[in-house]
Amino acid sequence: MKLIKTYVMSAILPFMFINKADKKPLEHTLHGVVASKETGRPLPDIYLYTVKGEEEAITNKSGQFKIVTWQKLPVTLHVQHKDSENIRIVVSDPSEDIKIKL
Repeated sequence: MKLIKTYVMSAILPFMFINKADKKPLEHTLHGVVASKETGRPLPDIYLYTVKGEEEAITNKSGQFKIVTWQKLPVTLHVQHKDSENIRIVVSDPSEDIKIKL
């Protein structure tokens, strides 16, 4: 009986001291371009953000953006511009380029 108890404790003991804080969350990079609905031209200075993780970006002169997040998928991306309505986009696959028309 003592041998079984020793075996069970030796099998369980290492798992009791695993620090869950040491496990780094999976990083996702959301990237894409924002363009005009009417002209198809890239839109600079568009503000994009996630509420939960407080990550944010502003599109460059080519309308491109990149946001690094550690949130679990899917991630809701908010797009805000003074000349259009705010929109929300749910991103499930961060490997795909996100194309947004405003």
